[in-house]
Amino acid sequence: TLIVEYDPPDDVAICHLSTFADIDADGELEHILPVCMNFDCSDSRIYVRDNNK
Repeated sequence: TLIVEYDPPDDVAICHLSTFADIDADGELEHILPVCMNFDCSDSRIYVRDNNK
């Protein structure tokens, strides 16, 4: 499937611009989503979604 919809992780305050890259060099693009867990972004994370795992 080319289009897959899913919600951002729980307790995320701000979702930034998502991008796609082949993180694990398997020929498949993974979705990369940088987020802030609070509104001043002092707690930030980067989520990588790999549909094969």
